[in-house]
Amino acid sequence: MHNSEIFNLGKELLDKGEIFSLVSIVDAPGSSPGKPGFKMIVKENGETIGTVGGGALEFILTKEALKAIEEEKPRMFSRDLEDIGMSCGGSVVAFIDVIGVNDKIYIFGAGHIGYSLYKFLKNFPFKIFIVDDREEFAKSEKFLDANIIKEDMVEFSKKLDIKERDFVVIVSREHAIDFNVVKEILKKEKYPFYLGLIGSKNKAKEFKEKLKSEGFLDEKIEKIHSPIGIDINAITPDEIAISIIAELIKEKNSRSSSLQK
Repeated sequence: MHNSEIFNLGKELLDKGEIFSLVSIVDAPGSSPGKPGFKMIVKENGETIGTVGGGALEFILTKEALKAIEEEKPRMFSRDLEDIGMSCGGSVVAFIDVIGVNDKIYIFGAGHIGYSLYKFLKNFPFKIFIVDDREEFAKSEKFLDANIIKEDMVEFSKKLDIKERDFVVIVSREHAIDFNVVKEILKKEKYPFYLGLIGSKNKAKEFKEKLKSEGFLDEKIEKIHSPIGIDINAITPDEIAISIIAELIKEKNSRSSSLQK
């Protein structure tokens, strides 16, 4: 199957709203059934389109592609073929991308800054979740394209299933809520790609010291973006939102660059 056919079929899946993996052979030193440029689509149900060489190699790459879909995270695969039971004597390097997944961003707080964030972020490829327990703020007519979660913010954070590519922005109405949401996020097995907390330098320092005193690891605490956003002397909610989004884009693009190296 030619690459053009693979891409056309991939577009059809995207138009249907399906998530899938695109497996590409990047390098194949020695003798390998999969050659550089070979591509294969792997759907969520395990169905494959195209080929990367067949046999044990294709079987294991299909499994790796399904893991990538589950984690919603691209991955590299590199292995000597003898290690997977093939006697070809070569090796293979493959890139497994996940297509059709928009990064999720959870915004805790539907106040002025939360709304400004939504207003700008809806123009970017994010799946937006607005979390707030206040009926008068978390209105569907206000956040038309977002997923609104009208629950206690701390209680929701406890049950939130965080993925490593998720973004979390905490801009709630109270310091106590901010702190407890941060605590629950840090307790997760997986750390979000981005965790931002609004507040002054003093608030950030106080929170980080308090988290450390409660036993949280320095390596997790230091990953928190607080004060949140790029320093542009922002004052209004829109300016603050722009500074936050600038930081999100910077971090997001740095991740894409590192994956391509």
